[in-house]
Amino acid sequence: MVAGRLGKKKIILIGWGKPIYDFYNILKFKRKYEIIIITHKKKNHLNDIKYFDNKKIFFDIFSIKDKVKIIQTDKINIKIINFLIKNKTDLIISAGSKFIFKKKFINTFKNKIINFHPSFLPEERGGANFTYRILNNQYYAAATAHYVDEGIDTGDIIEQKKIFIKKNDLENLFINTYKLYSEIFKKILNNKIVKKKQKMQNANYFKKLNSELDGKINWNWDGKYIELFIKAFGRPYKGAFCLINKKKIYILKAKFLKSKNVHPFLYGKVFKNFNDGRCHVFCKGGFLEIIKVSLDVIMFSPNKIIKLKDSLN
Repeated sequence: MVAGRLGKKKIILIGWGKPIYDFYNILKFKRKYEIIIITHKKKNHLNDIKYFDNKKIFFDIFSIKDKVKIIQTDKINIKIINFLIKNKTDLIISAGSKFIFKKKFINTFKNKIINFHPSFLPEERGGANFTYRILNNQYYAAATAHYVDEGIDTGDIIEQKKIFIKKNDLENLFINTYKLYSEIFKKILNNKIVKKKQKMQNANYFKKLNSELDGKINWNWDGKYIELFIKAFGRPYKGAFCLINKKKIYILKAKFLKSKNVHPFLYGKVFKNFNDGRCHVFCKGGFLEIIKVSLDVIMFSPNKIIKLKDSLN
């Protein structure tokens, strides 16, 4: 990296949430760096954080108390590019960015844009990495820092790490991935960069998911797969859902209890409610114990919403 004005290196952080805050926190105690944050509009952050009820995996960058320039924009346009050129940008770090980096931006800052991806590239290119990992019942967290090119997560790798974890729920995946991000970021700051090409024979790709479109529970699945599905779409996402009389119910926590099988006609039918709020629903291979539900943001005891007469579909 080449030093910018007044001997300070200009580092641009593009993205939002805890990784950007963690990177900022690492940089702010080092006087040789000048930091600028670029993120999407603050009004859109409100929707992003709607279901982030866990402080361990989220931080609102707008609550940073220090004097740091935060630029809000809808896209990386020519105005942003010219601003970065004028400010003699040395390095651009992207983490959780919602922007599409186009050819003009990539070519202008060639070999200066580093993206952090929550997988062991070239495995799991694309999005919804944690959801797919839980669906496949895999127990690891991973992180890769790579240069940005015009492909989807195809740039040369700078550094990557992979660790095995005991619990493969979303909270644990977020926490461990962000720790790996910070470890890799510190190595980059120490100029420990040895780039390598991605091995195409190991590449695969997962498309981004939308809970409202992809999160519908299929009650014909085996109960153990329904449990994984609910876990994979849980908080900080909106949740896996089913319908009761055409009304969406989001199931946030459930447990599959193996038992003798029942006729498929009964799948999705509620057969027991408990005083503590739980309810039991028939499914393939046994029944599902539903523990937490919501209609949107606010959580409810299942028996406040799901009644014995109901069928979930």
